[in-house]
Amino acid sequence: MPIQVKIILAALVVVMIGLLVYVNNESITGSDQTSFSKPDYVERLIPESGSQTLQQGTVGVDLAKGYNAYLVINGVTIKNDVTEQDDDGLRRAPTLGTIEYDPAPNHRIKALDTPTQCVDAWVWKIIDGPSTAKQVNWCFNVT
Repeated sequence: MPIQVKIILAALVVVMIGLLVYVNNESITGSDQTSFSKPDYVERLIPESGSQTLQQGTVGVDLAKGYNAYLVINGVTIKNDVTEQDDDGLRRAPTLGTIEYDPAPNHRIKALDTPTQCVDAWVWKIIDGPSTAKQVNWCFNVT
């Protein structure tokens, strides 16, 4: 094989290795990186994935207009809304698109798990209904 061909092949191998390293370094993986790769209908995760919050910190999602969700925290599904008689539920602000839950001693979720807590938000387009919900999962640190 001529020396020029060997040099070209060696250069191609170096370029391919460089591309693989770049792709690996720039890829977003894992539930602690969800805030960087969330679906377009999820505008914000509360708290952001990989961030820190307190054991009684608010958990939730900020959704695009026309979407709704419920949360699963510590394996407990929270679908009900907060009422005057029962504050153990989701606070929904449809005009803002936020759905939030506050752990508290008198609630189903007393505190968030330490040191890491993962939450599932089941999100659906309101017009399609909850049977079409898609899971968004993220994790954060609890202090």
